[in-house]
Amino acid sequence: MVNNDIRKRRLTKRESLIYDELSRKGQRIFIKMSPYKRKKLVDGVIKNLERRNYDVSEFKEDNPHSENLKKRLVMRRIKNATMGTVTKPVKTALIVKKAKDKYKQKEVLLNETGEIIKKRLKNTENVSRADEKLIREKKIKKRKWKRRGKKVRKIVGKKVDKALSLIDAGEQSKKKTVDDYRRQMIANMEEGFVKLEARAASKAAKMSIRIGAKILIRLISGIFAVVTALLPYIVILSVIAIFISLFLGVFTATYNEENNDSGSYGLSVEVESLRNDVLSELKKHHKEQYIDLYLAVMMQESGGNGEDVFQASESLGKQPNSITRDESIAQGVKYLSGMIDKAKVKNPDDMDNIKLALQGYNFGGAYIDYAIKSDGKWTQKNVYAYAKLKSNGVKRTGVKEEILGPWAYGDQNYTEHVLRYYSANGTGTSESVGNVKKVDAASRMNYLFPDGVPTDESTMRKYLVTIHLKAYDANGKTGQVTITCHKKLANAYKQAFEGMYKLGFRIKSVGCYNWRNMASNSNVRSYHSYGTCIDINPDSNPATYTGGTYNPGNDIFSITSAVVKVWKDAGFYWGGEWTGYYRDYMHFTYTNN
Repeated sequence: MVNNDIRKRRLTKRESLIYDELSRKGQRIFIKMSPYKRKKLVDGVIKNLERRNYDVSEFKEDNPHSENLKKRLVMRRIKNATMGTVTKPVKTALIVKKAKDKYKQKEVLLNETGEIIKKRLKNTENVSRADEKLIREKKIKKRKWKRRGKKVRKIVGKKVDKALSLIDAGEQSKKKTVDDYRRQMIANMEEGFVKLEARAASKAAKMSIRIGAKILIRLISGIFAVVTALLPYIVILSVIAIFISLFLGVFTATYNEENNDSGSYGLSVEVESLRNDVLSELKKHHKEQYIDLYLAVMMQESGGNGEDVFQASESLGKQPNSITRDESIAQGVKYLSGMIDKAKVKNPDDMDNIKLALQGYNFGGAYIDYAIKSDGKWTQKNVYAYAKLKSNGVKRTGVKEEILGPWAYGDQNYTEHVLRYYSANGTGTSESVGNVKKVDAASRMNYLFPDGVPTDESTMRKYLVTIHLKAYDANGKTGQVTITCHKKLANAYKQAFEGMYKLGFRIKSVGCYNWRNMASNSNVRSYHSYGTCIDINPDSNPATYTGGTYNPGNDIFSITSAVVKVWKDAGFYWGGEWTGYYRDYMHFTYTNN
C-alpha cells in the first residue's frame, strides 16, 4: 500500500481520479505503465466518451501551449483596438489586466470613447481560425450531456479497467519464461529421439527377418538332407508300428469324446437352494409338476445369482435387475405359467409345446401366436423368421451370433440353452448297482435303450433324471452337485459320489449329460448325449491329447487310485486306463466309450 501511495503521487490530476475508480489489479497495472502509455490510454478513453456526449471536462488536461495561444489572441485584439482612431488615450495596463480576466468572453474591444466593450462574434463576420475554435468550444458547452460528475468517473474507470485487463492478457500470452523454453526444447529433443528409435527398430526388424529367413532356409535344407538319409529306416519303423497296432492290439481302445465341452449341465447350488421358494409360488398357479422346468429357466437366466433370478423385471416394464428376489420369483413364475398355458403344454414330457412356451418366455407371447400360425408348433426356422422380423433384418456377428443366433433380437437358441438343464419325469426306473454291474460291456447300450438308441434330444429326455448328490466343494466344504444322467444309472452315480465324499475328494466341476456331437467328428454322437458318462475336474485331469498336467497326490483335484476304485465298484470304466496313446483321466463311463 505504501509503495502504491508513493507511485500515485507521480500521477496527474486526471490519472489520480481514474486510479481511484480502478480495481486492485487494474491499479497495479496502471501504476506500472509508463507515463506515455498511460496518457495514450486515458486520451483514447476520454475521446471515445466525449464523442458519445459524456461530460469529460474534468479529465481534460490544461495544455500550456493552447493557453498561450488564447492569451496571444486577446493581446492581438487589444492591439488592434488601441491602434484605431481613439480620442482618449488608453491605459494599456488596465486593458491588459481586464483582458486577462475576461479573455473567455471571446473578444475585447474599445468603443469610440476608449472604454472596453464585449462583442459577440457572428457567423457572418470574417473571423480568424482562432475565433472559429473558440466558437466550437462554445457550441460544445451547450450540448446536453448524457452523464456528468461522479457517474462519468465510474464509467471512465470501467473503460480504463477493461482496457488494462486486455493489455495484461495480451502481455501474459506473449510472456514465455526460461522454463517454458527449456520444456519446449526437451520435448523437441524427445520427439527427435523417438523418431530415431522408430527408424532404428524398423531397420533392426528388417535385418532380423533377413537373417531369420537365411537361417530357416539353411535349417530346412539340413533337415531335408537328414530325412533323405534316414528315409529307409523311417519306412521300416512305420511298417513295424502298423504291424504291431493291427496284430498285437497295442491301440485296443480310442477316445471319441469331445473334451472340455461338457461343463456342468445340472443345476447350481444357488438355484437348488431356491427350489422350495419356487415350489411354493408354483402352487398358486397349480404348476408344481413343472418345478424342474422353472428351475432350468432360472439356471439359464441367472444361475441363481443376484436378486432378479428370473430376469423378470423387464416383463414388468422396469429396468433390468431392478426388483428383489421375491418379486423376481413371483413375476418369473407368473410369466412362465402364462406361456405354458398359452402354448397348451400337457405335461412335463410334452417337449414340442414346452419349447414353444420357453421361446415365448424369451421373445414374448406374440411369438407363440406367430409360430402356431406359421407351422402349428415350435421350429427353429420360425424362431429365426420371427427374430429377423423383429430386428428389422439387423444381423449379429462374432460370438453373439454364435451364442444367441444370427438376428439382433433375443436368444434364438433359448430352448436349447434351457433344456440342457431340464430333465422331465418320463418312463424308466433306476436300477440297483448290482443289476447295472452284471451287464457285460457289449450289451450295455441295448440294456439302457431296449427300444433303440435315441436319435434326437426329445426322445432322449424320457430316459433322463436330474439327481442331487452330496459332495465336498473346491474349498473343502460340504455342498451339493446336481447332474442329469440316464435313469437306470442314477443309483450307480449316487454310490460313486457317496464313495468320493467318504474319501474327502473335492469337486470343482463335473459334466454328465450334454446332447451334442463329438468335436473330433461332427458326424458321431458323443456318449455324453446318453447320460452314461461323466467328466470330473477337467482342469486337473486332462486328456493326453489336449495337454495339461495330471498330478495325483500333489494336485488335490486330480483323480487318485482310491477314487478310481470307487467308480469301478459302481460299475464304471475309467478313461485313464485305456490302452494306447489316448487316455482321459477326467472320464468315467458306463459303456467304456
